[in-house]
Amino acid sequence: MRRKVQVFSPHFDDASLSCGEHILSWLAAGFDVEVYTIFSQFESEYLSQDSQDFMRRSGSTAVQTFQHERSQEDSGSMKLLGVKNYYWLGLTDGGFRSDRHKPVYSSHKELFSGIIADPPAWQAKLHKELQSVVHKDAEVVFPLGVGHHADHLLVRNMLREIVPEAQQHCYVDVPYAFVASSWDLSQIS
Repeated sequence: MRRKVQVFSPHFDDASLSCGEHILSWLAAGFDVEVYTIFSQFESEYLSQDSQDFMRRSGSTAVQTFQHERSQEDSGSMKLLGVKNYYWLGLTDGGFRSDRHKPVYSSHKELFSGIIADPPAWQAKLHKELQSVVHKDAEVVFPLGVGHHADHLLVRNMLREIVPEAQQHCYVDVPYAFVASSWDLSQIS
């Protein structure tokens, strides 16, 4: 394995929950570990009822408060893991993205349907952003896409295009992996 590992986390908690123990072992073995959280921004202009409910269940009613709390949690988990190099790419979380004055994913069911509904121009922006941060000499770790969350699938699909196959490694998406119906055996090819 190369000495540099880049872990791509669609959301603030994905890297910590899904491969925290791996991160600890890579750091202990002397690897240079970087964690990139892609969808680290929350917009408030056209919120779906589902996103409003999600924030409320999390104890927040304002998007700015939710943003602050989530980023603080991530900083804390990175500190606990010992990750010094972590980056927030600042793209909008799928449950909070809008297009043409309406939510891209208006419900939990749509967000987890396995269908990527984001417009091509937005996907091109994401692809360009990911391409700009991938190191040629790194092992690249990203979600397998268990659970069919649109953000996880976007990250997986784009990094599979950008990163040479020999440098690709997937982690199993927690907590979705604990639900048998979340699995699609074609993902494991």
